[in-house]
Amino acid sequence: GYGFVRHAGIHRLVGRDVFLSASQFAGREVGDTVSFAVELTPDGLPRAREVWRDGGSDIGRGGGAQGSQESEAVASPLTTETMLAREHRGVVAEYDEVRGFGFIRNREIHRLCGKDVFFRKGEFPGKSVGDLVVMRVVLDAVGRPRTPEAAAHAAEMEARMPAAIAAGQLAAASGAAAFQGAREARQPWQQQQQRKQQ
Repeated sequence: GYGFVRHAGIHRLVGRDVFLSASQFAGREVGDTVSFAVELTPDGLPRAREVWRDGGSDIGRGGGAQGSQESEAVASPLTTETMLAREHRGVVAEYDEVRGFGFIRNREIHRLCGKDVFFRKGEFPGKSVGDLVVMRVVLDAVGRPRTPEAAAHAAEMEARMPAAIAAGQLAAASGAAAFQGAREARQPWQQQQQRKQQ
């Protein structure tokens, strides 16, 4: 087996993701953040020479899976309270420029909430898919993880909805009144036309 690490700077330089061997990937999941040293193969392809788990424990030199299991055993699982109380690092997993939003992958948050963290355009200027970002997280009304800025924007839009709906109803009522007035104005004309035909 094998895998790849996305690093925006390396991808811009050589047009490829960094290759990881099976032993370097052991104990990791897609979306995890790692530190690594890179070298180019004779073909000019980027290959990870050493890979460290965030925090410095080596997972890239044989026996790495055991070291990573020990590190995970020491760390306590993420709870909602700790998630909301501290900053997190994650990798931009998706971004839709046209629609103006994206998702950040953090393995612990994904494990806890079952979803990636939603963010809006402009929150992480200069960042693209594969880049590491630092964020705070809040939960929306149905328990989905969001950046505070994205949650604030959603709340602002929801606050505007009743006013927009009321304005739409008022416009619809005005339209109905105008239609009724036009019909009433036409009735004398229709009556005149009927008399002429008799």
